[in-house]
Order: sequence, then structure tokens, then C-alpha cells
Amino acid sequence: MSTGEPHTKEAWRERLLLARAARSESDRRHDAERLRGAVSDLVRPGATVAAYMPTRAEPGDSTVLDALRDNDVTVLLPIVREGRALSWGVYSGSSRMTSGPYGLREPDDRDGRPRGIRDADLVLVPALAIDRRGVRLGRGAGYYDRALSGLRDREIPRVAVVHDDELLDELPSESHDVRMTHVITPSRGLLEIPVDTIPRFHVTARSNP
Repeated sequence: MSTGEPHTKEAWRERLLLARAARSESDRRHDAERLRGAVSDLVRPGATVAAYMPTRAEPGDSTVLDALRDNDVTVLLPIVREGRALSWGVYSGSSRMTSGPYGLREPDDRDGRPRGIRDADLVLVPALAIDRRGVRLGRGAGYYDRALSGLRDREIPRVAVVHDDELLDELPSESHDVRMTHVITPSRGLLEIPVDTIPRFHVTARSNP
């Protein structure tokens, strides 16, 4: 990290959250539009994607999820319960969401069968930032690190979704951090980790044994 950059995760979080709060509404809409196209290009009909409902400060919006559904992709969203591992419910549209912890919106999927992250062919992971090595900076609660820790390396693509200026050279890391396999930004699209190549792949549904 260069001189003048934060040296702790908390300092990075503070800086990044302030920068997100300063983004204009027009910039957010523009980024969401570009992400909608980039994410839609990742997956084929019939695939399952574990994603998340963006908050106002996060890149993207519900239209990104709707575009996946319109392409016959099953979208799973996290259900957060304090002290428990993430569970997942099927996204059936923004009108069928309920309020969850931390100001999140969760799928109203009480009648659906329990889902796990291994049901997904790809995971879109929220992040405040990611570095070129795949180190992800989250909000600090650790839910995603725990959810992703059981996956074998590159078993399921783990794609961090960030704004263009949140792809950084280096972030502080710890041994329990789960590194991402890819990053996607509004302008640059999909990039493979380490960030030096742009892969050309599409995700299809895995056959069940």
C-alpha cells in the first residue's frame, strides 16, 4: 500500500463508506445499468446464482437481479440470522422481500425448501473493495467468509461486485479471509484474479449427480 493509504480494515471501511455516500444518484443509476449487462452476460439460462439485494450505497440495484430472472436464472439471496450461518431463499421479485437485520432486504421464501450456497453455480459477493490478489473487504460481520470457507478453491466462482475505484492494489488481510476468484466492476466488466487477464467464460447449470 502506498504512503497515505489506510493501514487497517476499519480505516479502509471508513474511507470507502464515505466515498460511497458521496456518489450521485445519476452515477448509481449509470453503474447499475452497466452492471446489469455485465452480470447478465455471465450466466446461461437454467443456472443458479447466489447474489444479494444491493443497498443504496452498493453498486447495482434490483434490476440486476430481475435481468437474471428474466433470463431463466434462479437467483438466491441471503437470509441473515445473528449468530447463525447464512441461509438462502429464492428471489421472486422486489415486491416479495421482507426487512432483515442490518437494514437488509431478504426474500420472502418461507415456504421454499432450504437452500445452501452449494446450490449455486456462481456467487456474487458484496464488497466494499477488493484488491488485485482477490482479498475482499466486507462490512466486518464475517457472514460471507464463513459461508464461503467450505468451498474448495475455484469449485464455484466467487465474484466480488464493486465500483470501478474500489478495485485496489492491496488491502490488509487475515488468515480467515476467503479470497475471490473474480471481480466485476461497472466499466471493466469481469476480471479474473489475479487481475491481469480478462476471462471469457459463461456459467451453466451443473449437472446433479
